[in-house]
Amino acid sequence: MAVAFAFVLALVIMIPILAIVFDSPIGQALGRRISDGEGGGKQLASRVETLEAEMRYLTESVESVNEEARFLRSLLEAPEEHGRLGSGASGPKGDDEASSAGGDGSSAGGEARR
Repeated sequence: MAVAFAFVLALVIMIPILAIVFDSPIGQALGRRISDGEGGGKQLASRVETLEAEMRYLTESVESVNEEARFLRSLLEAPEEHGRLGSGASGPKGDDEASSAGGDGSSAGGEARR
């Protein structure tokens, strides 16, 4: 008789405990996973594929930014290797030499037009 009483008491205590567990978010997630069966695997595979595509995109973006940073660093570290831009006041080097040979900056062709 004591065994039957212990069994009934355990059953009475377990019913509310199981109700609390199954009604919790963990119990609901477990129920969805059991009811979905194979469908959950397809969703997971689709999600993993999407995340892999995003990782490839982010990796390419980071590589692009690294390449730009290397280029800018090389410009800042050794500007003389890449050449300098003129002030814009004088033309190419050939024009500077021609205008300095004329003295006042006028060329022979300019005097002929007058």
